[in-house]
Amino acid sequence: MLSPGEVKRVLTMATSLKARAMLSLAYGCGLRSSEVVRLRVGDIDREQKIIRIVQSKGRKDRYVMLPAAVLVLLRQWWKARPSADDAGVTRSSAGCFQVAVIIGH
Repeated sequence: MLSPGEVKRVLTMATSLKARAMLSLAYGCGLRSSEVVRLRVGDIDREQKIIRIVQSKGRKDRYVMLPAAVLVLLRQWWKARPSADDAGVTRSSAGCFQVAVIIGH
């Protein structure tokens, strides 16, 4: 278990805003890495400050609390992120984090 100071150091050492947002979601909301990369904008309820995790472990949906500091970071990422992949995608179904898959030959 990391101390609060150690967690803060890990988050500040993140090399990009995207990495910092992903790590903050994982730690601050208790998300698994697979849940972070599958997160959609429509899964985030800004008003109630909760995130709906669809088809989590055991294929069950669950809800987690969204700390205000993590929401601020997500808003910063949403404004700064590349949006070229969003063409023809509705805002609520857009992924928060695009993950490139490289297939080797």
